[in-house]
Amino acid sequence: MAGARLHKEIYLYQFLENDSSRWARSGRYTTDLKYDLWSASAWAKQALKRGRLTLTPIVRFEYVDMVRRDLLAASRNPGLNPDNAPELDHAYPVFLPGFAVDVKVLRQALGKPRTQNVLHVFSSVYRGFIAPNSQFAFLVEENGAVTTPVPGADLNMKPELSMNAEAGLRGTLADGRISGQVAGFVSRIRNFYAAGQGEVFQSLGEVWIRGAEAGVDLELLGNVDQSGHSLKLALSGTLLQSQITGGELRDRDLAVNAIHSEASAQEMVDKINNQIGVIAYTTDASGQEVAMNAPITTADLDVLTSLGFRFGQGGIQDYRAPYTPPISVHSRLSYTYKGLNIGLEYHYLAAQYAEYANLESETADGSFGKLPAYSTWDAQINYRLNRKKIDWEFFAAGRNLSNEIYRSSRLNRIASGIFPGAFRQVQAGIGLTF
Repeated sequence: MAGARLHKEIYLYQFLENDSSRWARSGRYTTDLKYDLWSASAWAKQALKRGRLTLTPIVRFEYVDMVRRDLLAASRNPGLNPDNAPELDHAYPVFLPGFAVDVKVLRQALGKPRTQNVLHVFSSVYRGFIAPNSQFAFLVEENGAVTTPVPGADLNMKPELSMNAEAGLRGTLADGRISGQVAGFVSRIRNFYAAGQGEVFQSLGEVWIRGAEAGVDLELLGNVDQSGHSLKLALSGTLLQSQITGGELRDRDLAVNAIHSEASAQEMVDKINNQIGVIAYTTDASGQEVAMNAPITTADLDVLTSLGFRFGQGGIQDYRAPYTPPISVHSRLSYTYKGLNIGLEYHYLAAQYAEYANLESETADGSFGKLPAYSTWDAQINYRLNRKKIDWEFFAAGRNLSNEIYRSSRLNRIASGIFPGAFRQVQAGIGLTF
């Protein structure tokens, strides 16, 4: 099997500064950028089977070309037009190999061709990438540090690359009444730069993610074909561990724009004073940003200009990546008979960090801090029948039945603070198909 794809897009980024008030509908342009991008990709894979063994080599190639033109600068030069405006060009090829192995260790029992008992051991390893976006594709890396290029400099920002591997067991037993999968996985991400809103890596970072996941579906009433009744229990869960193992990150929002609570302010001071690799920055008399000498107090937070976090050897070695909950669990119990289906679901998500600073305490504005664990219950009922060539469906569903108010994310941080989870929702209706 093989495939190929071509992609082209144009993106305009304009920033208009109002000339009177924040309600003004006119003003002057302070930014006017035009981005041109085209990319090409091709892939091929071939399954090689021999007995119970299947080997699948995979190759993939990506080429991306990005151009940024400064139309505002061109408008100030009578000799230029939008087509020959000052531009930066960044192009890079990426080769992404992969390999998968599948071994069938249990086949259908001899003399029972209709049984569904089968087990597979599987494993794969492959390379992945994330293309640089318009925010950092046009930067340069010099001696490990990411900086703005000088005129005429060659752009050399690399895409984020990952090496991923997994191994596990999946299959079906008890003539199809038990099916599931268990697997372990590991991922190493390099050239990590875009950490989040208001936080970037000054030197490219490295993140490791390890974990295990398992899922099983159980038919609790035996042979459904004979009784018509089905009672299924589905269970799944994931264990996740992450670690930031390299890079230096700078967070300005946490230092300058956050409205700290007493707890979060004290926690930040303790991190700066007691943890190697956490650095507080301020400005000197000449306006240059310099590192502050510890120890500091909560009163010194008012003069901070940014916070630095140096990860890896000689720095922080035990911080977790944000939004990687160590435990997540999902379960569903459903009963089906003819046109009737009733289901009950339970979801659980463990506490998780919302920023690379691994702040435990919540700031007063809700923009920073650990997200507490939460759980929710959902339920639904459906009934289908056919009358006079019309299919009827009656349904009702409830989400978050306990109406637990929980924090789902802080992805926009200062811009919006807490994103709450969905409140209790109940829906009911009738559907007709003619």
